[in-house]
Amino acid sequence: MTTAEIRDIAHHIDHTCLSPTATTSDIVNACLEAYCVEAASVCIPPCYVKEVRNILDEVPDRKPKVCTVIGFPHGQNGFKRFSFYCYSFCLRLLFIK
Repeated sequence: MTTAEIRDIAHHIDHTCLSPTATTSDIVNACLEAYCVEAASVCIPPCYVKEVRNILDEVPDRKPKVCTVIGFPHGQNGFKRFSFYCYSFCLRLLFIK
């Protein structure tokens, strides 16, 4: 597989850093890696969305999108709790930046 073919595939892949023990440094490294491989997005825990968005705003050219998860990893929350998390997160997004 050529480098060009790998890059074409990378544009469709999310680069993730979802470890419950991830540090801010780990998250920043994930952003850098996602940018370097030209990933479609960098997927991080919800508590880092604002910080990652600010980091990626400083990146020139093609930058990965910010992606997050709700109810990860097991998704064992009931519908009402999941709905509350989604609603709360969407409200927080309105006030980012």
